[in-house]
Amino acid sequence: MTEFSSARAMEMLKQIAQKPHPVGSAEHERVREQLVSDLTALGLPPQVETYTGVETIGHGIIAGKVSNIIARLPGSANSRAVVLTAHYDSVERAPGAGDDGGGVVTILETLRALKAGPPLKNDVIALFTDGEEEGLLGAHAAAVHDPWLRDAGVLFNFEGRGDRGVSFLFETSSGNQRLVEEFAKAAPYPFGSSLNYSIYKMMPNDTDFTVFRRAGIAGLNFAWAERFEAYHSRLDTPANLDERSLEHDGTYALALTRHFGDLNLKQIALQDAKGRDEVFFDWFGPYFVHYPVAWVLPLFIAASIGMFGVLAFAIRKRLLSMGRLVAGFGGSVAILAATLVVTGGVFWIINRAFRARFLFGDVPSNDLLAVALLLFGTAAATAIFLWFRRLAGTPALGAGGLLIFWAATLAMTVVLPTGSYIAFWPMVFATLAFALVAAGSPRAAWIAVVPTVLFFAPFFFSGFILLSLNMVYALVCGVLLGLCWALLAPALELLVPLRNSARAAYALLALAVVFTIAGVAMSQPSTAHPMPDTLSYAIDNDQAKAVWFSYDDAPDGWTASYLTRTPRNSRIPGYLGGTDYPVLWNPAPLLPLEPPSVEILDSQMNGGARSLHLRVRSPRNAPMLRIRLGKSETITAATIAGEAVSFEARKKLQDSSGWRVDLHGYGDTPVEVMLEIQAPRGAKTADCKYWLSDRSYALPEIPGSNLPARPDRFMAWYGSDELIVSRTLSFCL
Repeated sequence: MTEFSSARAMEMLKQIAQKPHPVGSAEHERVREQLVSDLTALGLPPQVETYTGVETIGHGIIAGKVSNIIARLPGSANSRAVVLTAHYDSVERAPGAGDDGGGVVTILETLRALKAGPPLKNDVIALFTDGEEEGLLGAHAAAVHDPWLRDAGVLFNFEGRGDRGVSFLFETSSGNQRLVEEFAKAAPYPFGSSLNYSIYKMMPNDTDFTVFRRAGIAGLNFAWAERFEAYHSRLDTPANLDERSLEHDGTYALALTRHFGDLNLKQIALQDAKGRDEVFFDWFGPYFVHYPVAWVLPLFIAASIGMFGVLAFAIRKRLLSMGRLVAGFGGSVAILAATLVVTGGVFWIINRAFRARFLFGDVPSNDLLAVALLLFGTAAATAIFLWFRRLAGTPALGAGGLLIFWAATLAMTVVLPTGSYIAFWPMVFATLAFALVAAGSPRAAWIAVVPTVLFFAPFFFSGFILLSLNMVYALVCGVLLGLCWALLAPALELLVPLRNSARAAYALLALAVVFTIAGVAMSQPSTAHPMPDTLSYAIDNDQAKAVWFSYDDAPDGWTASYLTRTPRNSRIPGYLGGTDYPVLWNPAPLLPLEPPSVEILDSQMNGGARSLHLRVRSPRNAPMLRIRLGKSETITAATIAGEAVSFEARKKLQDSSGWRVDLHGYGDTPVEVMLEIQAPRGAKTADCKYWLSDRSYALPEIPGSNLPARPDRFMAWYGSDELIVSRTLSFCL
């Protein structure tokens, strides 16, 4: 009874992830009540804390009425609390089993197991945040308002992207050395990569953990990520979620909570404050390697001395000459360039010819096409290798590969030190192998193969999982493949003998064609692997007209029933609440829906700035309201429902439609919005028309129509199944 049970967690998940439950929906309220009931049954009376959460991103302010759920398991001698957190809302089109019902039930089952065992020294806080999908709103509110979080010593966040795979440590707080050391001791089956974290920090993606990290709370962030087609889609159900992933999440949650629950977390906080980071990666499955980032530069210097010493030794042994070394380096560069051009070029051709057939995510058909890209690149690399082998010799190509890897390692040591291991360790083993080859043991070239494959192969796979099949992935494959070939030239000498060696390139090319044909043939939408599409309905209240519209490139077999095979393609901001993207559209019957209402409480012009005080609501109880400004105006200050908006950490993303204010979860409850707006030069008091719209998440039923429902081989995607009612907002006084 004191161990984590994925079977029990799965039963709870079936209750939580029955239907989509976005903020403001009736199903969202049901899930909240379910969680309150579950925590009460565990003997942990929860608090439901309702706030206005706010976030700024790009040209937008996102705000929402959110209700976080928090409970506390007291310890025997608390130093600081261990916080377990996950979000309980979902997007409007997904039941949310993987994102993030799995994280929620992981915490619930962990609390049950902890209650069944002896008490820990530290308190354990369970925080179920709200509004993550809309903009991390619950996390923002908790970081600002929740008094319990001021007692947090360490925080573990559990996320999901897809519905299977290992639970992966992909983000940490800064100064993570002590955290990673303790994680390596406690986690039964640790998986993680400091390279992935280095890359993740440069991406626009965020989770709740990002908010808590910025608030100064130390912690670790976990997620599974396989079968991306389930992410934010109707496929994200308990029936599809791999229970083994849930079990892996549970091993983290329970083991880490017990381990950190008996540590002096004030000491952890002091260690993190010193800002020392750790390099970490999993190796041979559950083996977890980690060392201080302070070691990276000394190790690189030592390895560089060794590598150049080996090259000098090879020149003295007359295995190399400077001329051949230059030629070998050129050959390695040519291999890298060839794999990059071929994988990118082949994908461009396949995409141009068969784009409409491509399914989304890591589906079997895309698996075959990804393998085809690797085979095309390998065939090109083989051909270049064979040509340069005759020109410069294999030792020269091996030496050239070492130089390329040395340059790559140098760059990563400077730019991404916590990710430099991906190039550093293969270079070390390849240097050792090359030294033994130069000493007269050609079969020692195989020493470089296993480490290189073990370091690089996971990134071919994880890149495909994270990026899906697209041009970026094709180019990443080209770079990784070219680097591998450049480094493994001495081993390839043994694998591809000189006689009849051209047959290897032809065989690889033929196999690549076979995989391409098979992948394209399999790329057919089905119930198991549906094709994403978009279709929504919008009303321009000022014109009293309605349209069907889509963000897709072209109608498919179902959306054509609404849009026709030749829909209009243009911008229709009056229907879309000021959004200025071109869409496919077709006139639709007008439904008698009441537009959002507005009271103008104050409107003043002070020089080039405008102060605006509004009270808005959705009479039809839509879960989202949007105010859209003109393109040339900028919001410089704002207060939403009494909550001041901070612009300090705003992400600067491009949005051609101008500034907007999104309000989630208020429905027909009036919400007050105060804005300070910098108007463009020359603006007059008459320049005072904005857009106001509300959005609900279901296609309407048109009385008397015979329009078909979406077939199972298609599924709603971003921007789909929305009902938008828009009007212009005039606040001239």
